[in-house]
Amino acid sequence: MMGNKGVWVGLGLMVLLASCSAERSGQRSDQSADTTNSPAPSSAEATPAPFVGPVRTLPAPIPTTKPLPPSTMRGVCLAHNREYDDERGYGSAWSLASKKELVALGADWISVTAFGHQEALESRQVTFDPLHHESDARLEAEVAQAHKLGFKVMHKPHMHINPSLWRGHIEPTGPDGWDAWFEGYTTFILHHAQLAARLEVEAFVVGLELASTSWYHRKRWVTLIDAVREVYPGMLVYAANWNEAQRVVFWDKVDAIGIQFFPPLSEAAHPTAQELRVSIDHHFDQYDALAREHNKPIILTEFGYKAIQHTTSAPNTWPQHLPAEARVTYEHNQALAYAVLLEAVAARERIAGLFVWKWFTDVDTDPEGAIGFSPRGRQAAGILRKAFAAKAASE
Repeated sequence: MMGNKGVWVGLGLMVLLASCSAERSGQRSDQSADTTNSPAPSSAEATPAPFVGPVRTLPAPIPTTKPLPPSTMRGVCLAHNREYDDERGYGSAWSLASKKELVALGADWISVTAFGHQEALESRQVTFDPLHHESDARLEAEVAQAHKLGFKVMHKPHMHINPSLWRGHIEPTGPDGWDAWFEGYTTFILHHAQLAARLEVEAFVVGLELASTSWYHRKRWVTLIDAVREVYPGMLVYAANWNEAQRVVFWDKVDAIGIQFFPPLSEAAHPTAQELRVSIDHHFDQYDALAREHNKPIILTEFGYKAIQHTTSAPNTWPQHLPAEARVTYEHNQALAYAVLLEAVAARERIAGLFVWKWFTDVDTDPEGAIGFSPRGRQAAGILRKAFAAKAASE
């Protein structure tokens, strides 16, 4: 399990982790590493520092996991493996075997992803993934497999910017830059909305972490969402970054408030369940108020924690961007964070569902390694199984 190197108490490491904590969670694999800063909240709505409690020198107990309410969406973000020339990705025999494990885990939803592409944050042109990894054909085969196994599916397109820049900072140049950008993005999104409709996908994400657009461009977003509704009849979601949601200007136009939930929760090496719950509830209180204001359900479109000791101090840091001292496998705090998050979700009537970040189509090829986000084969999987599988027992 954990050796001596797994215990971090030095200030130097915390400074390094803090410098990484500004990195934004996104598609955390070799398939698309979006890792730059989230837009900072204004001073009037600055995000509080993570809970800092008494210093502990031993791991905190993990609370008993209780069942999620039967109606809660039990989702997992299924990531397409690009290794072996994509042969083990969406729609493959490997992916089918992976989803059968998710059936046993108790999941009833999966999300799939395709990527739009632009060369730089200032680019005006949006194109489809030039390498066609998550192709229409692979997505179609993946959704067919999922539906046959009884899953419902959320299609969640992402924007990818070279070189691995965060989509929330897009700022196309020129007086008509935003007109050009939205024209390209609309083409991309409408293509996938039509695909989602044809495949009878149950939920569709019209945008994800596009904070530089979601705070200001209501007219353009209304036009886009209205166009999507003309071709796609299912549930529409916008997936806001954890500190973006309060300022999104078009919640009235979608069916659910999506949250990419990766805020820092505690700086402690051994946080307690109480510390984590206080931090989580602070954010959930804000989302609840937003949901009441707009009379919308909340979906955690992504949440996840790495298998490292300080996983709750910078959940949004990519594994490959951790300092060397932090790259030590430590499952306990990942499992603790899962248990507390699931407990907090169960107490919130307005949270309609959640999606675990993440699970790979090829379970034997994990690009993130032993410290990555996937809960498979770790203590966190046991926590999920207790929360997810309870649905079958209650019906």
